[in-house]
Amino acid sequence: MNEAVFETISYIMRYWFILLIGMMLIGMFYISIREYRNRRTVLAELGRFLGYLEITDGPEDLIGIRIGVTDDNQIGSTSSSDIMIKANGVEKKHAKLYLENDGFILEPLGNGLTTVNGRKIRSKKAVRHGDYFEFGDIELFLYIKEQSDDD
Repeated sequence: MNEAVFETISYIMRYWFILLIGMMLIGMFYISIREYRNRRTVLAELGRFLGYLEITDGPEDLIGIRIGVTDDNQIGSTSSSDIMIKANGVEKKHAKLYLENDGFILEPLGNGLTTVNGRKIRSKKAVRHGDYFEFGDIELFLYIKEQSDDD
């Protein structure tokens, strides 16, 4: 009797183990598919940006935030701005950062403090990768992606 019970339990456990392994493989397959779709969505979103601005100085809760840059960006403190920065000294319509020919131009729109690499600007200024901007109490670093020949 003991031998028959042991064989029955061993038979059930063998197939239970195979079923468990199969379920784990199916679960890993579905997780992989979901991760692939998520990655594809994120990469598509990142692809529309030409670079980013990173907040390097200002209120502590804003430091380190990266904001995507497109070919035409209005910077200000209102929700209608493409790049909204709520901080002291940032005006409603503070500046405009846009692509002209093959480079970016920063143009102050109001009377607020706008500097590039520590120098105050009052009119359009060509900017490039690695420049630092200051809008009121906020300092930002400009990162521009290198454009490949097939873009």
